[in-house]
Amino acid sequence: PLFALFWLRLLRRPSLRSALGAALSLCACALVTYYHLLYAALVAGLMLLWYVARERGVRSLLGPRAHGPLALFLALALLTTMPLVYAFARENATDPTVGAHDAAQNSLDLQALVVPGAHWRFGALTQPLWSRWPSNRNESGVGLGLGLTLLLGLIAVRGRGRPGRDLGLWYGLLLCFIVLSLGPVLHAGGVAIPVPLPYAALEAALPVIQASGMPVRMMVMAVLSAAVVLALGLPALWRRGRAT
Repeated sequence: PLFALFWLRLLRRPSLRSALGAALSLCACALVTYYHLLYAALVAGLMLLWYVARERGVRSLLGPRAHGPLALFLALALLTTMPLVYAFARENATDPTVGAHDAAQNSLDLQALVVPGAHWRFGALTQPLWSRWPSNRNESGVGLGLGLTLLLGLIAVRGRGRPGRDLGLWYGLLLCFIVLSLGPVLHAGGVAIPVPLPYAALEAALPVIQASGMPVRMMVMAVLSAAVVLALGLPALWRRGRAT
């Protein structure tokens, strides 16, 4: 969350403080787990694409005001995060971690988006469903739930307003990470459906992702995006409800 915040600030209002925060929080992600580093990199790329599309070009990123902050971020990232990435790449070249997890077996089932998994209080009630999901019971129960999904839909329809001017970005991140968490093969009710998914293309474009093999864990970024959508959309939704 800190990296996403500082990176977004760096894109929108470049400053040395946001550059420092983005670089240090990126390094912190790498120190915690390479999964978080991967997700931070994906968030950075998606936010950059959104910003370029919104501004209709990269001119603002190349302006004089952005030179110093961007240079500081790149320098600090090279000094702090890149040595960790290099160490991982060197170790993975001599002792590959590919195959430790099967991406197809550790993907999100479509049902898991709204059906509670094994760890809710009444997990026995939904056992006929979650017991058929491809991932294990500890990894698979990471969906948004029916109530939150309906609330996100309501905000999309009625919660727009000035405080939610970035809702498009966070809804985009939410959808992107949900789709990626579905893995290379679509599963619905534990049944594999031969539908091509973007995760397979992402693995082909970035072979290092094959060392992960856990698409379902990308739902952590979908949950983060949903939380920001609620923070931005609920006030506008509340004001509209009071007005009507």
